Amino acid sequence: MKRALKIIGIVVAVLIVIILVLPFLINVNNYRPRIEAELTNALGRKVTVGNLSLSLWSGSLAADNIAIADDPSFSSSPFIKAQALNVGVELLPLILSKTLHITQLTLSQPQVNLLRNR
Repeated sequence: MKRALKIIGIVVAVLIVIILVLPFLINVNNYRPRIEAELTNALGRKVTVGNLSLSLWSGSLAADNIAIADDPSFSSSPFIKAQALNVGVELLPLILSKTLHITQLTLSQPQVNLLRNR
């Protein structure tokens, strides 16, 4: 019984260390071009993303300086921009079944550019 508890403790400790160390080993900024391309394709507007950071402990991805372009025939300034975007996800469904469950979506200092017809 003691041996089983010791093994379980070691496994849990190793998992915690992996969760803490892995974000430092993965450079999520390498995925920025793909993320921008996928978002641009999905929204039909050019999307730009600044620095990305990953936290496996909280299950979140943060991005700085998000901008979604407006239709060039209307305006050259972005339709939406924000200082930061934080997306929280459930990790187990993502790892086990590759299903994305978003638990939180937070925009910091969002600015929306709306045009009126006069």
